Amino acid sequence: MMYYVSGISLITDEMTRYHCFLQLKNDIIEGRIQCNLDDAVVLASYCMQAEFGNYNSERHTLEYLKDFALFPKDLVENGHNGLLERLTDAVIQQHSALVGLSQGTAEEYYILAAQQLDGYGQETFLVKDEHGLETILGVTLKGIIVSGTNSSKFYKWAEIANVLNHKKNFGIETSNADDHIVNFVFPDVESAKYVFRMCVHQHTFYMTYEATEEDNEGEAQNPRSSSGGNGRLFQNIDTALLSSREELDEV
Repeated sequence: MMYYVSGISLITDEMTRYHCFLQLKNDIIEGRIQCNLDDAVVLASYCMQAEFGNYNSERHTLEYLKDFALFPKDLVENGHNGLLERLTDAVIQQHSALVGLSQGTAEEYYILAAQQLDGYGQETFLVKDEHGLETILGVTLKGIIVSGTNSSKFYKWAEIANVLNHKKNFGIETSNADDHIVNFVFPDVESAKYVFRMCVHQHTFYMTYEATEEDNEGEAQNPRSSSGGNGRLFQNIDTALLSSREELDEV
């Protein structure tokens, strides 16, 4: 899995930055991260600078670029006639203005721009809540979001004491006495297990890196202090959930 971060301060080497750039490019092209036409043009221009270097009028033509995946598939497939050509022409103009920008810096600009888009760092799943109503559960780099028909709630990693998984059941245990445990049911066992493991890894990554960054920058209190200083979930899983914890240990 990919660990999403805010900003680029945690991306400290070229290979990590490059793989992050490629993953985000794929997320945008496949529609996992949404963007409008203007954003698509800006991102594609950074992509061209990162992959091709400086603009070359003889090489970077509409004909040359027609086979490169630069835009979200849904924009291209659902667009009217001529949209792809107009978008590509706009990207060529934007790319030509980036002459002199290093390819590594273009990757960084692409990453920073992608981080501002809806869906960045989030994966969503359809579940049923305790009343049997369909609900969207999303795991993000900052915590877990639950969106129902009439309301939504965001649980920050700092507020989550534990996450529980047994077969198709998934629960969020919080430090809030009024909302201590919230339970959901997934369509199948594998999906519930996948989200459980994702929460483990994303929470650990956040507590190890993101929370420390926030504390150092003075932007937020370090969540470690609210979780007993251990920075880890799953300190008190009962015996019915041992299978999930054992699988976690094998990761």
